[in-house]
Amino acid sequence: MEVLNPQDAQRVLEAALLCAHQPMTVREMRALFDDTLSADGVREVLAGISQQWDGRGVELRELASGWRFQTCADVQEYLDPPNPQKPPKY
Repeated sequence: MEVLNPQDAQRVLEAALLCAHQPMTVREMRALFDDTLSADGVREVLAGISQQWDGRGVELRELASGWRFQTCADVQEYLDPPNPQKPPKY
């Protein structure tokens, strides 16, 4: 696998993070590039992605279990149902 330029690496990581069902670790992200991108290189790409998504309704966040996109707190109230359905009591 050839070494990608920074813009292509950013596109790959962004797509992987958006499609992932759970947070991705730096190790998992490095594996996408057959470890040709260092951990620091992955973090630099993540910083670029985070900066590009700044001010939108979704943000890139680092959690204890890895990195993921999540809804920003200030828009979450619009996404929550107005009257959450409670399960019936039997």
